[in-house]
Amino acid sequence: VEEILKEFPNVNFFFHGGREQEWIITLMDQYKNFYYSVDGDLVNLYGHGGGLQFKSTNSKEEYLSYMRENFSYNLEQAVRYWKARIEAHPERFTWGTDRWYAWHFDPEVGGLIEEFGRSFIGRLNPQVQENFAYKNAEKMLEN
Repeated sequence: VEEILKEFPNVNFFFHGGREQEWIITLMDQYKNFYYSVDGDLVNLYGHGGGLQFKSTNSKEEYLSYMRENFSYNLEQAVRYWKARIEAHPERFTWGTDRWYAWHFDPEVGGLIEEFGRSFIGRLNPQVQENFAYKNAEKMLEN
């Protein structure tokens, strides 16, 4: 990743993935063309929460049950991990609408994901909220 960022400094790159990847912050410190979306991680779309592994065979009901039962805990964990990192780089982190399995596109799942995202955004510094919610994405796409 770093080689690509170095080689193409006039191209914006948009990455996403899981937490506990300090290389994200290291690269943000060094490269202004590095953007990162945290949405898939925040809402446990890929099964990171509580040791659960949501595979394509799991149902939306299992996911909804888990997220509803653990909403506050997951929100606190996400805020604890991401808030300071996002606020340290307020112009290059974004919220997105990542989906993977078919049931991720269900309106009820989407509604819960959006509720979680809005709750998370509301916990960020007010000066950072709009950037994270949509302005950083707009800026990235304009360049």
